[in-house]
Amino acid sequence: RSDRRASSWFERHADPGARAVIGAELVDRNAHSGQLCALGQQIVEQQRRAILKQPAGQVFHVRCGLALLLALFVAGCGSPEERAQGYYESGMALIEKKDDLEARKELLKAVKYKSDKVEVWRALAGIDERTKATSLFLDLRRIVELDPNDLNARLKLARIMVGGGAAEAALRVVDAANEGDKPNAELHALRAIILLRTNDNPGAVREAQRAYEIDPTNVDAI
Repeated sequence: RSDRRASSWFERHADPGARAVIGAELVDRNAHSGQLCALGQQIVEQQRRAILKQPAGQVFHVRCGLALLLALFVAGCGSPEERAQGYYESGMALIEKKDDLEARKELLKAVKYKSDKVEVWRALAGIDERTKATSLFLDLRRIVELDPNDLNARLKLARIMVGGGAAEAALRVVDAANEGDKPNAELHALRAIILLRTNDNPGAVREAQRAYEIDPTNVDAI
């Protein structure tokens, strides 16, 4: 059908959820048509906004429309960056619905298109931490590679390393940390634990004292 007929056909489906799903399906079937792809992108964005304005759980399409919409649409249109963003947004929507399993699938699709999208790796790390997946180590390592100043990810990565018996490698990760303007008790306490594992008792005591000075309630320092 022509672009004009397609647009008219969309307009006859006033329900935002229905238009979102139908629109995504049409775009996916006609992915090789540049004009229709642009038309579908505009409609998809309109319906995405409409869905987000509706109360959660009101109708079936509001519950699943956004995730399905983005997943279908990015399969047919857009640059790698746009596809990655689409899958990322789809994954985040599923996380809000407490569906970590499906969210992880969408986020993994996002990194296939753009592996240096650090917010995707952070979302994956959140899922893997909640589900206690072993892939958390890989997530955190990638986050630290992409954002060396992410102290939270760096400390979590070092803790996993220490737990796995790689104290010296963990020390290198911690020593490369940027503490920032505000002293961080967790950083010094973790360094104390690592130094203790590497038989540097004086260094461990020094770091533990520093952690205690910053935060007397820090369990590791005590």
